[in-house]
Amino acid sequence: MSELLFITQQLRRIERMLLQHTLLNKEVLNSKEAAIYLGLSRDYVGRLARKGKFPAFRPNNGRLYFKRMDLYNWMLSRALKPLSKKEMEQEKLNILHAEGG
Repeated sequence: MSELLFITQQLRRIERMLLQHTLLNKEVLNSKEAAIYLGLSRDYVGRLARKGKFPAFRPNNGRLYFKRMDLYNWMLSRALKPLSKKEMEQEKLNILHAEGG
């Protein structure tokens, strides 16, 4: 790997880290920032907002804005339900069956 390529990759990594740090300190995010914060595409964030999946604001029918804490709470609300013992045993059987065992 050339030295220039290595330096470019490191600068991109630092840029991403700075952006993430900035987003964590902002109260209100635009749709691009919200997409980065959530790790989703900007289009998908817009679709979720239009469907009312999480609160969004559109002052004067302009751009979409989101409260960072609303997005954070939405992410936490999407937690998976833990499997019961019976469901875990069934899942093990399914895996063994799929592997041919």
